[in-house]
This record gives sequence, C-alpha cells and structure tokens, in this order.
Amino acid sequence: MAERTGTAGPLGPWAAPAPTRVDAPPESEILGTLLDADRTGVVVLGPDGEVHSLNAAMLTMLGVGSIDEVGSGGPAHATVTAFLDQLPNRLRSGSGGNWQGTIDHPVAGGDTRTLRVTAHSIPVANGRSRISLMLHDVSDERRALSALRRRATHDRLTGLLHRDRLIAALASVVGQRRRGAGVVAAVAIDIDHLRHVNDALGTEAGDQLLVAVARRLEQIAGRDDRVARVGGDEFLVMSSHVHDIDDAVRIAERVERALRGSVVIDDRSIEIAASVGVAVADLSIGPGE
Repeated sequence: MAERTGTAGPLGPWAAPAPTRVDAPPESEILGTLLDADRTGVVVLGPDGEVHSLNAAMLTMLGVGSIDEVGSGGPAHATVTAFLDQLPNRLRSGSGGNWQGTIDHPVAGGDTRTLRVTAHSIPVANGRSRISLMLHDVSDERRALSALRRRATHDRLTGLLHRDRLIAALASVVGQRRRGAGVVAAVAIDIDHLRHVNDALGTEAGDQLLVAVARRLEQIAGRDDRVARVGGDEFLVMSSHVHDIDDAVRIAERVERALRGSVVIDDRSIEIAASVGVAVADLSIGPGE
C-alpha cells in the first residue's frame, strides 16, 4: 500500500505543502498577446514617422522580422510613413483626438489589402505627441461582402445584370433626364433553339452557349451601355446615349453582327441563332403627348 509522506503543519502531518506563487504577466503583455492572436497590427509613431514600437502582427504585415528592419529609408518604413500620410492633419500636428477609417495598402504582386485603422494621438513630455495605429486586415471580409452584393444584382452564370437591376437602372436614367435629352434604346435578344442544345448536348453545353453570347454582347456594348440577362434565353442591351431612332437601329444591327457565326463547345461547332428587336423611348416627349 502506498504511503503518504509530508511535513507537520497547522493541519497535521499530512497537510499538502503551500502552492508555489506564480506571478501573472503584466497586463500590457497579455494585451499584446491578444492583439497578435487577432492579427491586429499595432505601431507607435512620432509625428515625423519615426517608429517607437510595434508588435509581432505589425511585423508580419510589413513583411519584416524585427523593428530594426523598419529603419528610415527602407521599404517597410516607407509603408509605415504611407499610413501616417493618410491620417487627418489634426492627428499628425499633435492636436489630439482619434480617427477611424480604412486604408488601401498595396502589397507585393500588385495586390491591394484593405486595412481598418484606428489612430490615437498620445501626448508625451515637452508638448510632443505620438500616434498609435491599430490596423486590422479586412480584405477578405470586404471581398466576401462585395461578392454577396454582386450576387444580389448580377446573374450567377453570365455575370451580367439581373432583370430587376436593369429595370432600376432604366428608371433612374429616365428620371434623371429632362425633356429634349434624346432617346433611350433597348435591344432585346432571344436565343433560339436553346432547348434543343440542352436536349442534344446537355444543360452544361447550353450554359456555355449563354456565357459565350454574354461575352459577345459585352464586347460590343458601349461604355455607358448596360447588358443584362432578363430570362433563361433572353438578353437586353440598354443604351442611354442615343441621339435618335436611327442610332437605336444601328445598335441592334451591331448586336446582330456580333452574334453571327458559331461557338465551339466540347469540340462541336454550334451555330448561334438569335432573334433581335429594338424598342426606343423618346425622352423629349412628355407624359400625355
């Protein structure tokens, strides 16, 4: 049988020894660990851009290993100075206050990261001040939000505008124009025999045909034109910079030419067959005229 041993104490010979005291790390160290874990970059700067301190997450953002590599003249210091340059003058002049906003930060490879920035002006001795920056990379969140917004207004297959979005754009154009502003043209395109393509080659082939049509329409659309997929096999090109009906007809003819010919899908050549029509709204004619 195992025996317990111990030293005599107030509670008798079998009392457990007093636990060893372990001092907790300073609160600043705990805070720094939390910020690093959250990948929040923190840097403290002088008004002229000199770096006084920064944390590990900030070193990672800058792509360096130590604060010594953020010296004046280096690329990392140029990045920090660029952050400082985008702050309001009142913070850089030492007038105090806080600021929150976003900064677009170019990185290697031509990409751009979006950083959410919280800046504080910190007064120090002799009337000078320092500026603390807390930076959090929100690029992925911004991209996800942008994708959700685009999905709500654009067709998932072709990337063109949805029908509702095009109607809203048309209503906006008509509402902004005044009498005598010209003509708005809408060219309607109906892809013939899409069902036959789906039945013969499968819906994936039909989808590829629709995408090919969408790309051709985008190529011939003007800078201010809008192209939408308004139905399963229906498209619409809206042009708000048309001088007269003849201009509208010429746009429809350009659409017809763009859709002539064939598309190669799965090593098979598929002829595009489309019906094209045009409608115009003369904005110089008021209601009831």
